[in-house]
Amino acid sequence: MTGWEPFSTTREATESGNKGQKMPVPEQPGIAADSPAGALEAPRVRHVVQWDERKIADFWRVVADVNSGQFFSRRAGEVFLRIAGKQLGHRVLDVGCGHGVLVHALRERGYDAVGTDPAPPDDPHLFKLKATELDALGLSRFDSVVSLETFEHLLPAELPFALSSIARVLKPAGKLVFTVPFEEDLQYETCVCPDCHAVFHRWQHQQSFSKQSLEKLLMDAGFRPISFRGFEMPFALPLLPAVLHPAFSRFWSWLRRRSRRNSGVLVVAERRAGS
Repeated sequence: MTGWEPFSTTREATESGNKGQKMPVPEQPGIAADSPAGALEAPRVRHVVQWDERKIADFWRVVADVNSGQFFSRRAGEVFLRIAGKQLGHRVLDVGCGHGVLVHALRERGYDAVGTDPAPPDDPHLFKLKATELDALGLSRFDSVVSLETFEHLLPAELPFALSSIARVLKPAGKLVFTVPFEEDLQYETCVCPDCHAVFHRWQHQQSFSKQSLEKLLMDAGFRPISFRGFEMPFALPLLPAVLHPAFSRFWSWLRRRSRRNSGVLVVAERRAGS
């Protein structure tokens, strides 16, 4: 054999004694032995990910394995408590608690805190419950419910039921304190899987919230909205004195909105009497 010849899954043996025999070419990972050079992979078709509970759980299990340090509660928990602490009663529930970082921070401060998550680690203070299943903890049990960057991950059809479930486990006039992205442009964080061309929000966000949409969701679930304030975690925050963190977080949120960048909001709502 002289010169180059087209790739094929078999080739003529050139060693003496093997003349004319076909010798197999070792398979390469992901390539079938009988695949021609021009058809190594099946065509990839761009498609939007259709999220369901299984996909969401699998996605966050992988994220937790790869980089759980990016979980919002790890980065924002301390600042959140400095801002929201005055709204919290003694018995607190963290909905969507993840690994329980905020739950343990609350307990260290003397709160009787527990958390729920669809897939929590083994911990006596964390319960495996979806946000729609909180009745199992007991009705009118908690003084306050907190939730950091959770509601945007719920399926849109599921969120109203989750908020109603939260209202039922709160005592009358109990407070719900939470953060969500505010007026988010979902397209801004859209990404594409290079393997299958699936299109999805990089953090699995399901919907964008405005002040009006949040007010309606809360009132329909039995809450009275009390306050909305900007909430952001700029990279420079750890360099500032802790006493300045709440004000700087709010200022940074305002600045991002002014520059048409995604930002966050911290919302306080109260369970209405009779709801």
